[in-house]
Amino acid sequence: MKRGWAWLVLAVMVTVFLGCVPRRLFWSPDGRHGAVIGTEGLYLCDPQGRLSEPVATNVELVAWFPDSREFIAVQAESPGLATWEEALPLIPEQRRSELIALAEQFRAEVFAYQGRWRDFKPSFRDQLTGGELVALFLYMRDHRNEGLPEKFGDDWETMKALRLVPRRLQTYEVTEDGARPGRVIATLLETLLDLRISPDGRAVAVTVSIPSNVDDGLALGRLLLFATQENRPPVIVANHVSAYSDWSPDGRFLYYGTTRTPPTEDRGAPVLGSLTRRQVVDDAGRLMTELPKPEDLVGLMFWSRMKVRCLVDGRVLFSTCEVSLPVTTAEMPQQIGLFVIDPDRQPTVSRILPRTAAADLEGLSLGEFELSPDGRRLVATDASSGVSVLTLATGQVDVVIPSEGTDNLPSMPAWRTAEELTVMVPAKAQYGSPDRPEVLRFAVGRDIRFSGSISRDWPDLFRKPESPATAPASVPADQ
Repeated sequence: MKRGWAWLVLAVMVTVFLGCVPRRLFWSPDGRHGAVIGTEGLYLCDPQGRLSEPVATNVELVAWFPDSREFIAVQAESPGLATWEEALPLIPEQRRSELIALAEQFRAEVFAYQGRWRDFKPSFRDQLTGGELVALFLYMRDHRNEGLPEKFGDDWETMKALRLVPRRLQTYEVTEDGARPGRVIATLLETLLDLRISPDGRAVAVTVSIPSNVDDGLALGRLLLFATQENRPPVIVANHVSAYSDWSPDGRFLYYGTTRTPPTEDRGAPVLGSLTRRQVVDDAGRLMTELPKPEDLVGLMFWSRMKVRCLVDGRVLFSTCEVSLPVTTAEMPQQIGLFVIDPDRQPTVSRILPRTAAADLEGLSLGEFELSPDGRRLVATDASSGVSVLTLATGQVDVVIPSEGTDNLPSMPAWRTAEELTVMVPAKAQYGSPDRPEVLRFAVGRDIRFSGSISRDWPDLFRKPESPATAPASVPADQ
């Protein structure tokens, strides 16, 4: 696809790989089952590395239910939707009317535009999710296209072939030899940035992408809430959120980063936001359809990859940079740190990561970190090729895989248990193989020790695909 339409391509491209390191390995809460996204599909494995046959295809994300017996797989539905009429069943009735109402404004902006098409962006772009933006274009292309072929010229033929790729939230139940599909929770027009299942398994929080005005593919999010066992419409929790939200330990609240001033064309401009929580489950354990007002807990510097994680003791961990206002542009901090707040006991913010340690954990700024199941440690990437473990109580950083001299990690590291970390390393990496990626085990205690590979007998699940991995099959890849 020609670069003149890069703004529209970003709306349908797979952006679940938010940073430089994708997510391909997901362990169940009990550590007995691993879900592995390979080039050809989704596989299950056990801690010893016994691998199933493929159980699903076109999988982009996985989230496990608390009982470790079921998981949700986010699956792209190829070849996608070619027309507005095909997309209609997936658009709520009220939203259809709102999108159609924008068509005239969209047309007016297209015809008024005189610059290079690569620089064109609709003024309302950050009001729509990526799927809604493409659906609106399909409506305009199919029903309000007078004069558009002439205006677009050669690009019109390319746009006529554009398809919208839905994502299905499909449940799977673990079996002795793999997994079998169960109920479909929802089918969405949007790319999913993240999903988090509630502590009781009755709801799932889903972040879908809202294309930002920044030309680097960094998407803001819309946070949605779905029931996992009931057929009911989703609840919109918040717009303009960061990719990574989390549930409170009691399952009543969602915590997330948000901003009222989305990023501008200037990527370096500071954006103010907040750490916010909103109650979504009532005291009786029922999902709420009318949500109370959100509570802004902490003012902070916001960016789209800000990550929020709730600790088992009720504290909330979040990543941001430390700044004192007023401040000049030259004095703006460049380093991300980790902070916690205990909203029910001590309404003050505490730094939990020494500044010297933060300098060694580049993954903090990309959301490339994850807490251990007991909340005592954190694993993070370094320069997209190294792996380090931080002990929260002491601030000690232990290097697991050095970052020098290797390709990017094929997957984010994943905790199997609080005492075992699994790391997928590229070919030629330390402890790995000379010709392909491997999944390595590390015992985590007073020190961190390599304890073997679980993938030595696997076929090459992670060979590079022939076409670009970031573009759905329905989007031409000749951009």
